[in-house]
Amino acid sequence: MYLPLVMGTILAIVNYFSEKFHLLRHMQRMKFISFSGGVFISYLILHLLPGIFEASLAESRISLVFVLVGFSLFHLLEKFTYRRESKNKEAMRRELKEIHSMAFFFYHLILGIVLVGVFSRSSLTAGILFFIPVLLITLVSSLSLKEIHGNIRQKNNVKLLLSLSSLMGIIAATLFPLTSILYSILLGFVVGVLLFIVIVDSIPKERKGEPVFFILGVVLYSALIGVTWLV
Repeated sequence: MYLPLVMGTILAIVNYFSEKFHLLRHMQRMKFISFSGGVFISYLILHLLPGIFEASLAESRISLVFVLVGFSLFHLLEKFTYRRESKNKEAMRRELKEIHSMAFFFYHLILGIVLVGVFSRSSLTAGILFFIPVLLITLVSSLSLKEIHGNIRQKNNVKLLLSLSSLMGIIAATLFPLTSILYSILLGFVVGVLLFIVIVDSIPKERKGEPVFFILGVVLYSALIGVTWLV
């Protein structure tokens, strides 16, 4: 279980220094975001969903229900955010920052728990295939939070706590192994949230995004997954 801890540490570092991503030019960020979306969509369709359907019927249904729950919950959170922000009151903005910080913390805490579950229930290859898109989308989600509220993590202690949330989840799951049902629930929830982030931030819309880099992500990660099928 050392590898999940290493990956959790990487996620913590990426989260803590995610503001550095804004030093890139806008076009470079758009290329990265579009590429990340292509990687995740390939992983979701070619690897993750087939794995969910290979589980027992009950576990598959539970996972799919919580894919819907995770997606819907974050969609509603986004709608709540923009409708409240339209009132342009400083007190509301502080409240929304707190809501987004809490959502960020609990999502990454659950993500860390699921990461351990993937490694313990699947192969090393499956764990790595899961981690790569998660790492990319972690940068995308951190970017989205900053664009909504500016520097949402100004206080160092808050910033550190949020950054360590995935690692905390990994440690918790290592000490208290998941049951199959709980793993199915949390996996579905994480997939739903990731899918929401990708659809909102990474799929090129109209003139936004960089379709060439989205396709590049699809092609490269599909090829990588194809190689694992042959091994």
